[in-house]
Amino acid sequence: MSLLKRTNRVVIHEAIQEEDDDDDEAVNTHRKDEDNNQNNNNGAEDSESSSNYTDSPEYQAGEGPCTESIPKLLVICLLPAALNTNAFDSALTGRSAVPFSGFKTPQIASDRWNERIQHATIEKKPETVKGERFAERGIYDVFDNYHDPYPCWSNPNEIPITREEIELVFIELMENFGFQLDNTRNMFDFLMRLLDSRASRMTANQALRSIHADYIGGINSNFKKWYFSAQLDIDDTVGFANANKDGQPKSSYKRKNKGNPLFESKISLEQSEVRWVENMSSLSAYDSVVQVSIYLLVWGEANNIRFMPECLCFIFKCCNDYWYGLEKLKEDNADFKPPESFLDHVITPLYEFYRDQVYELVDGRYIVKDKDHSSIIGYDDINQFFWYRKGLEKIQIKDSKKLLIEIPVHERYLHLNNIRWSKCFYKTYKERRTWLHIILNFNRIWIIHISMFWIYTLANASALYTKNYQQLLDNKPPMYITLTVLSLNGAVSTLINLIATLLEYLFVPRRWPGAQSLTKRSVLLTLILLLLTIPTLYILGAFPMSINEKAAMGISISQFILGTLVSIYFAIAPLSSLFGSTLSGKRDTLANINFTNSIHKLKGKARLSSFGLWFAVFTAKLIESYFFLTLSLKDPIRELSAIHATRCIGEQYLGTIVCRIQPMVLLTLMVITDLVLFFLDTYMWYIICNTIHSVCRSLYIGVSIWTPWRNIFSRLPKRIFSKVMATTQDNTFKSKVLVSQVWNAIIVAMYREHLLSLEHVQRLIYQQVAQTDLSGNQTTTLKEPNFFMSQEDEIMKSPLFESQSEAQRRITYFAQSLSTPMPDPVPVSQMPTFSALIPHFSEKITLTLREIIREEEGYSNVTLLEYLKKLHESEWKCFVQDTKMLAEENDLTSSSSSEDYSAGGNIAGTKQEPGNLPFYTVGFKSATPEYILRTRIWASLRSQTIYRTISGFMNYSRAIKLMYDVEYPLKRSSDFESDELLRMEKAAVMALRKFRMVVSMQRMNDFSAEEREDKELILRAYQSCKFHIWRKM
Repeated sequence: MSLLKRTNRVVIHEAIQEEDDDDDEAVNTHRKDEDNNQNNNNGAEDSESSSNYTDSPEYQAGEGPCTESIPKLLVICLLPAALNTNAFDSALTGRSAVPFSGFKTPQIASDRWNERIQHATIEKKPETVKGERFAERGIYDVFDNYHDPYPCWSNPNEIPITREEIELVFIELMENFGFQLDNTRNMFDFLMRLLDSRASRMTANQALRSIHADYIGGINSNFKKWYFSAQLDIDDTVGFANANKDGQPKSSYKRKNKGNPLFESKISLEQSEVRWVENMSSLSAYDSVVQVSIYLLVWGEANNIRFMPECLCFIFKCCNDYWYGLEKLKEDNADFKPPESFLDHVITPLYEFYRDQVYELVDGRYIVKDKDHSSIIGYDDINQFFWYRKGLEKIQIKDSKKLLIEIPVHERYLHLNNIRWSKCFYKTYKERRTWLHIILNFNRIWIIHISMFWIYTLANASALYTKNYQQLLDNKPPMYITLTVLSLNGAVSTLINLIATLLEYLFVPRRWPGAQSLTKRSVLLTLILLLLTIPTLYILGAFPMSINEKAAMGISISQFILGTLVSIYFAIAPLSSLFGSTLSGKRDTLANINFTNSIHKLKGKARLSSFGLWFAVFTAKLIESYFFLTLSLKDPIRELSAIHATRCIGEQYLGTIVCRIQPMVLLTLMVITDLVLFFLDTYMWYIICNTIHSVCRSLYIGVSIWTPWRNIFSRLPKRIFSKVMATTQDNTFKSKVLVSQVWNAIIVAMYREHLLSLEHVQRLIYQQVAQTDLSGNQTTTLKEPNFFMSQEDEIMKSPLFESQSEAQRRITYFAQSLSTPMPDPVPVSQMPTFSALIPHFSEKITLTLREIIREEEGYSNVTLLEYLKKLHESEWKCFVQDTKMLAEENDLTSSSSSEDYSAGGNIAGTKQEPGNLPFYTVGFKSATPEYILRTRIWASLRSQTIYRTISGFMNYSRAIKLMYDVEYPLKRSSDFESDELLRMEKAAVMALRKFRMVVSMQRMNDFSAEEREDKELILRAYQSCKFHIWRKM
C-alpha cells in the first residue's frame, strides 16, 4: 500500500524585538509573507536532504490513494470520504476555567536562558532574533570563555537538523497550541540535552532516530503499543464507523471504494505493523523533531494527567493530527484562530473531572468527599478508558449527539475542551476492601499448598474413611478407596479456581472492554469439579468392599491421575489463561497483552536459574513438610477420631453438644495449625534456598562476601585503573599517578566532610617521597599507602576499621563494588547525561544554632548537638580539629598552640584545657557567622535529609570533574596557568553537561525569611543546582 507522506512544515518566523526584555511574557510570532515562506521552506528542505533521513515521494492532489493533502500519523493514509466531512462549528465556543490547583508550568531558573541563537534564514542581529533565549546556558556565564551548552549538536555538517530549526519548531508549536513559554523553554533544553547526550556516543542521525523511537515509533515505545491496542490503524485507514470489530471494512464502504485493493480485505495487524515500520524508517528529521517536541510539550503541561500515560498518547495523537492539518483548516476557514491556551483547552477539563471525583466545593473551599475508593473514578480508571477502541467510540461532544470519531481527525483537537468526560469514564476495577482478595489474587498459592496438604494428610488419615475401623487392629481401607479420596485434591483445586472466577464478577465491571468472558471458564470449571467429585461419591456409596473391586480400582486410578494433572495444570496456569489464552489472536485484546500482561520473559541461563531456584524451594519444602509436619498428625488423627465422648454431663444452655464434639474440635484445630505451618514452611525454605542461590550466583560471577579482606584492598589500585578510568596510558608510572589522583581525591573529600582525621589521611593518601641515589642525585617517587600493600590481618587492627565509622563503610563499599563485574569504562565525554530530582516540601533545610543547642521542652534534657556528638563521636573530633586549625590560621585563638592539634597529636587529650572547651561544646570559640555556619552544616548533614541528600548527590558533579582531569591531563606549556584555568572551566562545563540536580521547592512562594536564607546557602554552596519552583497563579 502506498502511504501518504507529509511535506515538512517549516515556517520561518518574523524576527521582532522582545518588549521590555521580559522573560515571562509570551513570545508572539507571525508568519512572513508567502514568498519568503516558500524560499525558507526550500532552504530547509535542502538542509534536510543532506541527512540520512529520506522522504518517500509526496502525493499531490489526484495522485495515489489519498487525494487530499492532509497527513495522518505516519501509518495509513486518510480517505477522501473522511476528509470531506464538515467541520464542527462550535470548536472554540467556550474556554475552560482556571484549574483548581492553579497549576502552571514552573519555570526552572528562567533568568538563565540567555544563549543567543542567530537563525541562518534571518539577516538580523542576534539581539533581535525571536526566540533568542531558548537555549539554556545556566551558570555558563560565570566562566571567562564561551562554552557551547550542546557541543555535540553544533556541527552543521554532521547533524540532520540544526539547533535554529529545532528552536523554530518549538516557537511554531507554542504559537499554534498555546503552550506556555516556560514549558517551551524547558522542553527545548530537555530535547537538546537528549540529543547532545546521545550524539556524544553515536552519530547525530542515530541519536535523533533513537529518541524518536523511544517516544513514538520504536517497538518498545508506549505510544506504538497504545496506537495498535486502540486499533487506530483502522481509524486512520477507513475510520471506525466504516469497519467491523475485526478490521473488516463494511460492505457499504467497500461499494463506495470498489476497485481499491486496500478495502477489499480485512485490515490485519501484521500489515499495519509493516506499514508502520516503513513509515518510521523513512521519516524526515524535521518530522521526527516535531513529533517528539509535541509529545514533550504535552507532557510538560499535563499536570496530574501525567499519571495517565495512555491518556497522554490520545492527546498527542489529536495534537499531531491537528498540526499536520493546519493548512487545510486555514484554507477552509479564513478566520481560523488556534486555541489560546493548551492548558485550558485540553488539560483543565480532564483535571476538573478528576478533581470533582475527590473534592467538593463547600463555602468556597474544596474539601475531600466522604467516598470510598471503590466509588471514585481514579487515575487508572481514566487511563484504561483510552486502551480500547470501544472507549474511544464513546467520546461524545457536549450539547450534541455527535461522537468525536465522526469528526475528521485533524479537527478533533479543537473539540477536546467540549467533551462530556463525565459520560465517558467509569470504574474499570472496584477496589473493595475485603479478605476475598487472598483467594482471587493468590489462587495458585492456595492450590499448590492445599492440594499437597490434602494428599499428605489424608494419606496418613485412613482412620477417617475406613469402614468399621478398629484402633487395635489399625485396619486399612482398600486401595481404590484411598486413591479416590486422594483424587479429591483436583476437586479442591478446581473449587478454588471456580470461587476465584466468580469473585471476578465482584471486582471487574462487565462493561469494561478489558473484562474477560467468565461464562466459558465457569462452565468448564464446574464440569471438571463434577467429573472429579462424582466418581468418589459413586465409589464410596455404590461399591461394597468385596464387590467389583476391579471396576472400582480402574475408576479410582483414572480419577487420581486426572486429579493430579488438574492440580498441576491449575498450579502453573494463570487464572486468565485457563483452557487456552483468551488474549491471543484477537485485536481487541492487545491492550491486555501490551499493558496488563507485559511481563519480562527470562531466557537462557536466567530462565534456568529461576526454574532451579523454585524447584529447589518446593522440593525441599515438600520433603521436610511431609516428615516433620503432616506425618506427625497420623497418630493424633487415629486417636482423636476413635474417641466418642458419651459420658458428658453438659451445661444448662447447650447441653452435652460441646462435650461430645470436643475431640473433633481439637482435631480441627490441629489440622488448621498444621496447615498454617505448611504455608509458613514454604517461606522459610524460600529464604534458605534464595540465600544459597545468591551465594552461588556471587561465586559464579566472581563476587563473594568471603573474598579475603586483604585481596579486596591490595588489588584496589589496579581495579581503579582498569574499571574506572577510560585512558590509553599504559605506562606503569603514569597509571600510578592517575590512580593516585582518584584515590587522593576520595580521601580528601572524606576529610573535608570530617569523616577522617589528618592522621588517617596521611596513612591513606599517595605521597611524593624524595630519595637520594648512590651518586647523590635526588629523585621524587610516588609512594603507595601501606594500606594497599598490607597482606596480613594486622590491617584489621587499623583505627580506621575499629569504630565502624562512615569512612569505613564508604571505603569498603567502594572496594567491594570494584570487585564486581562491570562494563568497560567509557570516556566521560561519552557518558549519558542524567539528572537527580529531589522533592522538598516543609522539611528544614539547615538547622539554626538555636535548634541545635536548645533542649526539647518536655521531651528531653539532651540537646540535638549533644546527641549528634555522642552518635558521631569520631566525626565530631575531626570537626573540632579542623575548626581549631582554621582558627589558628585566622589568628582567632591565642591560647592554643600548634602542637596541641598537630597531625600526630592526640586531639582528645586537649579537651580538658580551658581554651579548648568551647570547641568541644559548640564547635567554635568565636561566635562569628563563619564558625556558626560550620556547626550548623555539620549538624544538618547528620540530621536533615534534604541537605544530606543534596550534598551527597553533588558528589556526582565532583566525580565527573575529577574523571575529566584524569582523562585529559594538562601538558605543560609557556602559558601553563591560562591552560590550567581553561581546563578547569572545561571540567566544570563537562559536569554541567553530564549531570543536573533539580530540587523541587513546592512551597518556595511561601518561604519565610529563614527558609529563603537556607535556599540561598544551597545555591552558594552548589551553584549548578537548580530549583523547580511552583507558582501560584
